[in-house]
Amino acid sequence: MTLRSLLAVVAISSLTIAGCLSAPQLAHAQDAMEQDGMEEDDDYSFEDFLGEIEEDKEDQKRCEGNGEVSRAAQREACTRLIEDAPYENDLVGTYYINRATTYKDAAGECKDVSKGIEIIEREKSNIYGKGFLGAARNLEEAACR
Repeated sequence: MTLRSLLAVVAISSLTIAGCLSAPQLAHAQDAMEQDGMEEDDDYSFEDFLGEIEEDKEDQKRCEGNGEVSRAAQREACTRLIEDAPYENDLVGTYYINRATTYKDAAGECKDVSKGIEIIEREKSNIYGKGFLGAARNLEEAACR
């Protein structure tokens, strides 16, 4: 048996043993949660989860301004996505920037576009390209005078 094969067998065996050892701990933790009154939500199903994903997809389309969507509906969709996000990342930054385009007042535009740019730059994201950030900076310059 070669050294690589031996290392692979040892690594797989370790994972199997670790999995077996952690299962009783997980069961114990679940029992403790039930004793503390922290039971799982039996009313929440996988179908509910899939429904939430579909709602988020629809909100993403609305937030991007795709289709025939009013500015108010676009702003509401962006707001839901921002509020539902577990943490701020570059995608949430785009929600702020898209929401900024829906305001009629410069103060709202300025606040959201500045926040969106800040998040995207903090994340050091280059996924949206210079064109997107350039347009966002132009909006920020116009709105934040």
